[in-house]
Amino acid sequence: MAGEERGSVTAETVVLLPVLLLVVAFAGSLVQGYRTELRVQDAAKVAARSIVRGDGVAAATRLATAAGPPGVELRVSREDGLVRVDARDWFHFGQWLGAPAPVAGLLPPFGLRASAVAEDEP
Repeated sequence: MAGEERGSVTAETVVLLPVLLLVVAFAGSLVQGYRTELRVQDAAKVAARSIVRGDGVAAATRLATAAGPPGVELRVSREDGLVRVDARDWFHFGQWLGAPAPVAGLLPPFGLRASAVAEDEP
C-alpha cells in the first residue's frame, strides 16, 4: 500500500502550485490597482486645491501629474462657484504582472476615476 502512494504529494503540489501562484499574482494585482485608485484620487484633490488657491490649470495639472499615476487624465470644470476636477486613468493587470505585451493585452484594462470638488474662492 505504501508503495502505491509514493509521489502523490509531489503530484498534488505540481497541480496546486500554479493555482496558488495565480491567486497570489491576482491578489497582488488587486492591491496595486487599489493603490493606483488612491493615486488617482490624490491627483484630483491636489488639482482642485491648486485651482482654488489660484494657481491656474497648468500648474494644477503639473501638481496632479506629480501626485497621480503616470498618464493620469484631468478635466476641470467650474459651475455655481465650485471647481470640479475629474481624474481618470487605466489600470492594466497584465502590465503590472510583467507579462509580455501580447499576453498583457488579453486581460481587459480597468478604468479608474475620481472627482474632487472645492468651493472657488473669489
